[in-house]
Amino acid sequence: MTLVESARDMLESRHQASETGIHLQAAMEWLMLAQDQTGNGGVSAGFGRSGWRPDYPETTGYTIPTFLNYRHLTSDGALL
Repeated sequence: MTLVESARDMLESRHQASETGIHLQAAMEWLMLAQDQTGNGGVSAGFGRSGWRPDYPETTGYTIPTFLNYRHLTSDGALL
């Protein structure tokens, strides 16, 4: 995809946004997947061409409050 195509895609309203909760749930599922990839309870530092990166203390530390806030917001016990 070229830069022009990317800009056109961003500016055009071809895709209707879904309900906020759907996006929030998808983001949390991605974070849970990132945590599952390390095998040690930490959260992966990211995903790149070579796959999942190892866990990184700061990534894990920044993610813990996100899990707790999501649990408080949704009462989703699967996160704890």
